[in-house]
This record gives sequence, structure tokens and C-alpha cells, in this order.
Amino acid sequence: MSPIVHVVGPELPKVELSYFDGEPRGYWKFIRQFETYVASRVTDDSQRLLYLIHYCKGKAKAAIEGCVMMEASSGYKRAREILKRFFGQPHVIARETLEDLFSAANFEYIDGDQLSNLAIKMENCAMVLEQMNYTSDLNSLVTLERIVRLLPQPLQAQWADWVDKLTEDNREPTFDELTQFIASRARVACSRFGRLANRSRKGHNVKTNCHVQSEQGNSSTTKTKCSMCSYDHAIDKCPQFLALTVQDRWSHAKSKGICLS
Repeated sequence: MSPIVHVVGPELPKVELSYFDGEPRGYWKFIRQFETYVASRVTDDSQRLLYLIHYCKGKAKAAIEGCVMMEASSGYKRAREILKRFFGQPHVIARETLEDLFSAANFEYIDGDQLSNLAIKMENCAMVLEQMNYTSDLNSLVTLERIVRLLPQPLQAQWADWVDKLTEDNREPTFDELTQFIASRARVACSRFGRLANRSRKGHNVKTNCHVQSEQGNSSTTKTKCSMCSYDHAIDKCPQFLALTVQDRWSHAKSKGICLS
């Protein structure tokens, strides 16, 4: 079932609309596509309603199927209202979009492809939330810190230096700044020399891990005191240390001579 589209000039490739399954984070993308490729080209509301039902599935389709029993204009309007009320609430979309971003796997090392994917997801997330005027959620320190925690520790340290330069200019770190930072690190990591450096770093990490495990096996009774709370655990396992901002963690590490890379 496809809307009839009259094209002036060379015939363009057929556009396949995405189906909407009721997941809130896909609502705005679906509605924009539907309005562009169907609603703006089909003038009859009864046909618009049939296409709308056709391009929905699962719980979204079940929610609006009954609208075909109504008068055409009222049925189409009611179906759009139902979709927005149940699946298009801005605060729900914002929360799910951000949670999807936060669910990215933590970086074990600097990986150009993984960084690029994260930067792309951040760009898409920003576009969705900006459309709904939810930029305050994007730029909150909680959002920024949760993303920074996904990065390997060397990049966390570089971000802390980046933020320090911003604050020196009386500027606050923003979601856009963090996206630019990650995108720039991705470009470096994907370059020829960046890949060479990362291969060397990965090999070094493997040797270091083996050395640490060997030492632990030979001296299991030796424990390290945390420089933050003095308990017997590593600094990166300390709740007090993890509760600090990234910049404060880096400052503490510098003052204690701790290497976080």
C-alpha cells in the first residue's frame, strides 16, 4: 500500500516509510516522514487514516485501528491525537532518547569507530531533543557526566582539560561541546597514526594486565589504601571518588600523583 506521488521530471527512487511500533523515541521520526510522504500528498482524510494505520504496527496499530469506524476527518484527527498522547509525550521521548544514549558500552580503550558511533548517536539525540525544546536536559551536568563516564580514562582527562579552557573563558561545557570533543577524538583515532598509536596502547594494556594479575597471584595479602577514603580498595572503585565531577577527579588524581590513564 503506497501513496500515489506525481513527480515532475526524472522519476525518483521509491521512498519506503519506516513503520511505527509504538516506541516513543521513534515517534517524531515517523510523524515527520508520514507528513512529508503521505499527509502532504494525499488530500482525502479517509485515505490518510488508512495509510496511517498501515504504517503502524504492534501496540501503535492496535491503539488507532478503531478510528476507521468514525467519520473520515474526525477519525484521522483522533488517530493522530491518540498516537501523540500515548507515544509522543516530549518528556517520555527525551528520557528514552537519553537512556538509549547512556546504554552505550563503556570504552575499554580509545577506539575510533566506537567514538564515531557515539558522536553520531549524540548528534541524533540533540536533533530530537532540540525539536522539542528540551535542550536543558541535554546540557545538564548529569547528562554530560554520564556520557563522559563511558569514555576511556585518557579521554576523560583530555575532556577535563578541555572544560578547564572553557571555564577560563567564562563558558560552561555543553552537550554540543562534548559532541565536538568526541568527534575530534574519533577523527584522530581513525587517522593512520591514530590507529598505529591505539594498536601500541592495546598491546601495552594487555602486558600490564598480565603483570598486575601475576602480582596479585603472588601477593594476595597486599592491599592498596584508597587516597580518597583510606579504605582497602582501588581509587576507581571508591564511591566518594566516583561521586566527584570528572574535573574534580582529575584534580584529586593530580594532587595525589595518581595515574588514571
